[in-house]
Amino acid sequence: MVEKVDIKNRSGKMSAAPTPQNTPSSANNTTFGVKEPQFKTIDEGDEDLGAIDGRLDSLRHRTAQRVSELPTPVQKRISSLKGLQKEYSSLELQFQRELFELEKTFAKKYGPLFERRRELVHGEKEPSEEEIKKGVPEGEDISKVLEEKGQNDQRMKGIPEFWLTAMKNVLSLSEMITPEDEKALRHLIDVRLVYMEKPGFQVQFEFEENPFFTNKVLTKSYYYLEETGASNVFMYGSAKGDEIQWHPNADLTVRTVVKKQRNKNTKQTRTVKVSEPRDSFFNFFNPPQMEDDDEENPELDELLELDYQIGEDFKEKLIPRAVDWFTGEALEDYDEFGDLDVEDDDEDAESSSNENFSDSDDDSSENEDEDRTAHSKQNPAECRQQ
Repeated sequence: MVEKVDIKNRSGKMSAAPTPQNTPSSANNTTFGVKEPQFKTIDEGDEDLGAIDGRLDSLRHRTAQRVSELPTPVQKRISSLKGLQKEYSSLELQFQRELFELEKTFAKKYGPLFERRRELVHGEKEPSEEEIKKGVPEGEDISKVLEEKGQNDQRMKGIPEFWLTAMKNVLSLSEMITPEDEKALRHLIDVRLVYMEKPGFQVQFEFEENPFFTNKVLTKSYYYLEETGASNVFMYGSAKGDEIQWHPNADLTVRTVVKKQRNKNTKQTRTVKVSEPRDSFFNFFNPPQMEDDDEENPELDELLELDYQIGEDFKEKLIPRAVDWFTGEALEDYDEFGDLDVEDDDEDAESSSNENFSDSDDDSSENEDEDRTAHSKQNPAECRQQ
């Protein structure tokens, strides 16, 4: 499987979660244009990639030579270990396939919940009082939630810009969305996950009628290879997106540029309009394709890796917890790079442990510095700009 990519904001910071309440639809002061993704690679430091490859080749050669010089009885034992490894890999493949089938089983159980979510988001139905109560945090006054906010609220259908707002709060997705894309994504009704019979998954985007394209549903399919990789998990094979049926002059993936051309013979000039590709979220439906002669193309590998990671973010982040991304609550679980933040508990434990120790009076100045450090560790959110 393609390794996970760390997609970082170039500023290294995460802004406050945009919602329709703090980001008026008429405002245009927030841009989520496509930025060049940054990948953590082996040559991220000062070392030359060629030198690292040379050392790896040398290490493999020395290891193979050392193993080949071992006594015959040891060689036989190593061969038997390789046999055991093959048996393990066979069982691991069975595990991965059964796990995939289990995911498909539970996807069917999630289905009614996600369909109900679609009805509420699109305003096709209203929630019952019992449904509302289930979502109210423990200890909060339910009457405040049930209280009518005014007659104007009755004119608002469903939850406006629900999916656009949720997507803009997922760092990797927000960097794909341009201001022009937002106008089209405001018509997004639902985003859902479908498991295919062949190992793989499909992300479906349902749109209401809009002035940009005629497709009611746009899909992006990700296919796994039949065999597993060295880590015994399904490997990403390929991806395919639907062709978007754009209305005339509404294609968001191209722009029209006016250029002047000069006739070499007559020296006369003329103005022509030329279409050029431009950054857009909707390029997501035209993924890069791996060709046989592109196996040694690092740039293409990075594009394929990024495309697969975007699909995983829809599958693992956005679709299961859409309301938490809409409200911004999901941001509390991720750091400024979009990764799950799992270090806070360890830091708190370390800070608490440090407070149990005290030094002599002679080192009082050092103690003050350590106390300040401990307090900063206890409150990582105060130190990290979001």
